[in-house]
Amino acid sequence: MAEPEELSKERLYEASVVDQVDGLKKAEYWMQHKRRMADYDRVYGGNMTGLTPEENALSTDMPYIENKLKNSSHDIKRLAREARGMPIFAKEGEDEKSVLRAKVRGAAVETIWEEGGGAELEGLLYLDLISGGFAALAVQVDKENSDYPQFLRLDPRNAYPTVANGKLVDMWYVEDMKERAAASLFPGLGLDGRPGNTRTVQVVMSFDKDRVVQSVCRQVGKGKQADVVAWW
Repeated sequence: MAEPEELSKERLYEASVVDQVDGLKKAEYWMQHKRRMADYDRVYGGNMTGLTPEENALSTDMPYIENKLKNSSHDIKRLAREARGMPIFAKEGEDEKSVLRAKVRGAAVETIWEEGGGAELEGLLYLDLISGGFAALAVQVDKENSDYPQFLRLDPRNAYPTVANGKLVDMWYVEDMKERAAASLFPGLGLDGRPGNTRTVQVVMSFDKDRVVQSVCRQVGKGKQADVVAWW
């Protein structure tokens, strides 16, 4: 007997999520990108046990040297924050009403950025540009907590954007988290929220020009990706 159309679509989408994530993580370009970011994080955090690769491999003592990578990164971040631009909207005409409307639009953008938490994220976004080569934000609406859209920073360590001719085509965001933490974020999915649960799940977000799809994927077996719990 043929499967119902909706069930068939769900199983097709489920397989595509798992396959897409697996393919991205195994792609040579992204493996090198994440490896470079891991090297940056290691040195940024002071985990450098020698001045040369040979010393680094043999020594177990931390060197008494200035962390120039961390210092220079924060210098760049400070200079970037000081030089940040302001939103300026083009006037529709030369009359006073057109001038006023342009100023109001600019003020509205500044308010949305401030009230949505964007200004608080600027420092992290500049560090993302330094370490990962790009910064990413998602926008979400939470009417219960704010009248303004809220900005969510997407860590480039977990992001896989597709860019063509300088334009973002789509992006996948894959974050590993404890199943018990996901259970509190996504109630009703049947996840195990007990404190003793140490299993992990993958929270996957797929962004394209038409929609955002969020999925929660369980893992079973050693390194094996299982089916999708839910998506919305």
